[in-house]
Amino acid sequence: MDYKLKKKEWELIGLMHNAQISFALEDHPSVSFTIPFLECLQTCWEALLDKEEFMPVHHRIRASLTNLNKWYHKLDSMDTYFVCLGAWSQIA
Repeated sequence: MDYKLKKKEWELIGLMHNAQISFALEDHPSVSFTIPFLECLQTCWEALLDKEEFMPVHHRIRASLTNLNKWYHKLDSMDTYFVCLGAWSQIA
């Protein structure tokens, strides 16, 4: 069975792709940027909830924010981030 996306479905995929690609442009990823990145991602996704063009995917954005929040809080119990942050400050 072949499935073809409708024009509106392609538009929704395009919206989410544009949102995702803006976070994939980092030249030098590092664990030390994890918390600032998650905070930036959260702020941007919350801003999408105020835009009517993203209304059809609000439920997905909210689900993504819930998942992002889960991972953000997992960082509290990990030493890796803080070790890398200290190492990065010695390099920079």
